[in-house]
Amino acid sequence: MTQEQAIVLAFKIAEIASLVTIAAFVAYYTRTARWWRSPVGRTIVAKDIALILVLLPSVLSMFFSFNRLTSYVAAWFDVGSFALVPVIMAWRIVVWRRLDRLGRLPRNGHDGLPLAGEGPAAGPSAALARLAGCEVEPRQQPGRASPLNLFPQQGVAR
Repeated sequence: MTQEQAIVLAFKIAEIASLVTIAAFVAYYTRTARWWRSPVGRTIVAKDIALILVLLPSVLSMFFSFNRLTSYVAAWFDVGSFALVPVIMAWRIVVWRRLDRLGRLPRNGHDGLPLAGEGPAAGPSAALARLAGCEVEPRQQPGRASPLNLFPQQGVAR
């Protein structure tokens, strides 16, 4: 395999993996949180959809001769999808600023992790989870360890 072939293969793998994992996140987020009811949640999903749209022409160009150099449709799609990203991020800034002014953002100087002795239901990570449309509930079976239950005595963001 030549270096050029290796690069093309690596691009195909990385771009498809990006599309699949972004779509998987949106699907999982939709299943586990009411993101459409949350201003932050809506911006998260909108940005992820914009990322899919940004990646799509590149993936198509890897498998077909459909790209911004061969098609005006592809070129304008590229321009439009890239233009969505700053629009959505500006929207997120407006939403975040509004929440900050309303005092709905965590204010303890930490990076979103709960303080020692605090469960997620009381910590800043729970506040961020609520902003993103997640419900914070205690675990169904406290004390039972499983691969998904790494902190059995604490609540979990759902």
